[in-house]
Formats: sequence, structure tokens, C-alpha cells
Amino acid sequence: MTLLRLENISKTFKQGESSLGVLDDITFTLEEGEIIALVGPSGSGKSTFLSIAGLLENPSSGKIYFNDQDCSKSSDRLRTKIRRESLGFIYQFHHLLPEFTALENVMIPGMLLDKSENEVKEEAIILLESLGLKERLSSMPSELSGGEQQRVAIARSLINKPQLILADEPTGNLDNANAEKVINIIIKQARERKLSAIIVTHNVELAGKTDKVMTIRDGKIF
Repeated sequence: MTLLRLENISKTFKQGESSLGVLDDITFTLEEGEIIALVGPSGSGKSTFLSIAGLLENPSSGKIYFNDQDCSKSSDRLRTKIRRESLGFIYQFHHLLPEFTALENVMIPGMLLDKSENEVKEEAIILLESLGLKERLSSMPSELSGGEQQRVAIARSLINKPQLILADEPTGNLDNANAEKVINIIIKQARERKLSAIIVTHNVELAGKTDKVMTIRDGKIF
């Protein structure tokens, strides 16, 4: 069953009196449980594509369907609801809040939903322990290694049991060994939880671990 469908998506940015076309009439589908890697050169529109797929940014034209629901012209409130309940985001930089512990950082998205604090805390602990961070629950982000910080970010993306994980260069700040570990964790978690995932990466070798590798170039996806 198709989870995400983008139809004839284009994106143009205004630069003064001129325009810069980033995405050009892209049609894309993602099935339930499918893991896709998106590769391409710097400036090819990978992050813009992911922002549109994640309902963070509107396309200049085209339609976005999530679970067969047309989100193209939906209200900000509905888009926010879908992001909170159904999407998990992982970025190149972990974006952990420095004043909160690892456990608290993972709990924050869960507290935005109608769940009790105890329920969210229990789920966050289970997630962090499953990612090998049992001894790091009370650690501050500054006390964690780069790989550990990104594992906390992965746990945070999973706390609300999303249907789709969107990862934008999740290994961009890591050495090769940690990069492979992080990609393996994302893929393993997606498989075990039967999630779909789109992983933007410049690492073709790591991309090869996914179900399908697609390339974005000159505003098109191949």
C-alpha cells in the first residue's frame, strides 16, 4: 500500500527579480515498509525534497498525498498534527536541546501528544536502552559522543511511533565507523517497526543498504 505520493512536484525560490528552480515536475511514491535512499550532489535539492515530503515546506506546484489524504492545501494545524503523529525526523546535526538530558530530549515530542508523562518516560527509556544507551539516560548532550548524540536523535524520532522516518544526511557529521552504525540502526529500527524511510545521503555505499537507491539531479529524481 502506498504511504506517500508526490505528484508533479516543482519548487522555485525567488531571488530578487530572478527565480531558482530546484525541483522540476517530480512524481514519487513510497510504499509502506519501504526504505529508500536519495543521493545526489550538493545543491541538487535533496533537503528541499525532504522538507516537502515531510510537510515542512509547500511546493510551488503539485500535490502531496499521505495515507491517501491530500495534504497539498491542508491547514497548518492538520500538517502539524500529521508531522507529530506520523513522521519522525533525523537531521545531520542532532539538534538535541543542551539543557535537557538524553532521556528528556527523547520525551519532549511524546509530551506534545495526549500521553501521560510516565507513559512517555517508559517508552523513551525502552527506546534508549534498545539503542545501547542504558547508561546514558541522565547524560547531557555535551557529555555524549557524536554517535551517541545521533542515537538519541534516532530515539527521539521514534518516540511517537511514526509511520515514516525522514533522515537528512544523518551521518554527515560522523566518521566512517559511526556513520555505518547509525545507518544500520535506522534501517534495523525501520525494519523491526515496519516503518517506511527516506534517507538522504551522499554516501553511496551506505545508501546501498536500503531497498532502493534514487538519484536527484537537475531537479529530477531517477
